[in-house]
Amino acid sequence: ALQAGPGTNYDVMRGSAAEFPVGSGGSEVCLANNAPGTTLSTAADPLAGESFYYLVRGRNVCAVGKYGRQSDGAPRVSSVCP
Repeated sequence: ALQAGPGTNYDVMRGSAAEFPVGSGGSEVCLANNAPGTTLSTAADPLAGESFYYLVRGRNVCAVGKYGRQSDGAPRVSSVCP
């Protein structure tokens, strides 16, 4: 966060690890959209034998971060955090 500059906010999304990578399942939810802080509390726990993945991307006046790239170089996309 210190190297990103002033005014950096964050999007945080969560999905089922069984549906990883990003954009491949219906379990994705946006936990924070354009949040100014660097901490987040969530009360959700996965069911026994399951797990979650969490992804955080930064945004500031320069740009909005990405969720990574596919093996062919195309960006990974999720519609849950605009």
